[in-house]
Amino acid sequence: MSLPELIDADGQLVRLGGEIARGGEGAVFHVQSHGGHVAKLYFSDTSKTEFAPPSKQHQAKLKAAIQAATVELCSVAAWPAKTVHSKRSGEVYGFLMPNLGGFDKIHLLYRPKDRKRLFPPLSWDSLILVAASLADAVATIHRHEHVVGDINESNLLVSKTGDVKLIDCDSFQVFLQCQ
Repeated sequence: MSLPELIDADGQLVRLGGEIARGGEGAVFHVQSHGGHVAKLYFSDTSKTEFAPPSKQHQAKLKAAIQAATVELCSVAAWPAKTVHSKRSGEVYGFLMPNLGGFDKIHLLYRPKDRKRLFPPLSWDSLILVAASLADAVATIHRHEHVVGDINESNLLVSKTGDVKLIDCDSFQVFLQCQ
C-alpha cells in the first residue's frame, strides 16, 4: 500500500501512524503529527490498496462539513476538522477528525458478557440512557439541518460512561447556509 506525502489544509505536514480501520471507501490512520486526531484517506476507484482523491463533489461536501462545524456537532460526532492533501498535487485525499480511542462499537454494549467486561460502570438499566444519548446525538445533527446518511451499529460508538458519538460523518448530507 503506497501512502502519499500529506499536508493539512494549513500546509502542515501530516505524519501518519498505523492503520486503525478499513471500510469500503477508505482507511483510517493514527496521526503522529496532529495530537488528538486521526485521518481518513480515500481509496482509488479501482483499488483498496491505493489512495486517491475522492470525486470533486465529495471534496466539496467535505469542505462544506468543515465550514459547518460547531462545538455542538463536534460534541456528538467525529466531525471532519481539516482536509488532508497530497503534498505534491494539493488534491484532497481525505480529512482529519477527532480520535475516539476511548470509545467502542455500540453493539459490544448489547451482550451482558461484553458489557461487564468493556463497560463495567454500565448496567442493563444504562441501555436506556445510552439510547437517549444516541437519540440526542442524531437530533443534534438534524437541528443543524444535516442528515445522517448511514446509521448502523458500526457507525455508533459508546464510551465507558455511556456517551454516544457518531462516526462516518463524511456520509452525512451536509447543509451549508449561504451568506
